Amino acid sequence: MKKLYAFISIMLCLSVFSCFLGAASCYAEEKIVVYGEGEIKYIPDLAIVTVGIETTNENLLEAQRQNNNAIDSVIQALLSFNVQKEHIKTKNFNVYQKFDYSESSEKFIGYQVSNYIEFETKAVDNISQIISKLMENGANRFNGVSFTLEDYSLAYNSALKLALENAKSKAAALCDEKLELVEIVEQNYSNSFTNDAYVYAKMANENVSIMKGEIVIKATIKAVFEFDD
Repeated sequence: MKKLYAFISIMLCLSVFSCFLGAASCYAEEKIVVYGEGEIKYIPDLAIVTVGIETTNENLLEAQRQNNNAIDSVIQALLSFNVQKEHIKTKNFNVYQKFDYSESSEKFIGYQVSNYIEFETKAVDNISQIISKLMENGANRFNGVSFTLEDYSLAYNSALKLALENAKSKAAALCDEKLELVEIVEQNYSNSFTNDAYVYAKMANENVSIMKGEIVIKATIKAVFEFDD
């Protein structure tokens, strides 16, 4: 019986000691490590568009001349929308022979000249009109449009600040002791479109409908806190 009492006494002592450790666990650790996340939604203020002109002719010089004329017309249309020349650049230029392989033997069709240009514009609300105008002036290839922010770094830094505040809030929730932030490590970053912001381009009878939507910018950090004695 004495052994049973002794065993019960030991178990009670262990139970009390365990509870004490649980209550003091916040104080036993020298550091607390948490991850903070920040997310901000922005309306894009910059559009990047790629369009192209492809011309084909049995005479190489004529194919080139037709392409040059169309490119000049497209650039003039862009300038009419106040797109600056320094924001227009050649994305891809290619010349190759085109053949028809539908029959038993290959048939030479002509020389195809492809010239793709990329331009940036702040007129994000007029993208549909701009692209339609370019198609009217000779652009026969549309390689996509993407929306972004002119000052992306400023927007991302705002998301980083939110991530830091989130990390501090988590650390405070874990322990009510005064903590000192001793280390911050940037984990990753990302940006994406919200569901209603995917570019929708419908080309029929030279009409284009494009929605800019929102950009979601996310930032994640690792924060290390120590107890401030």
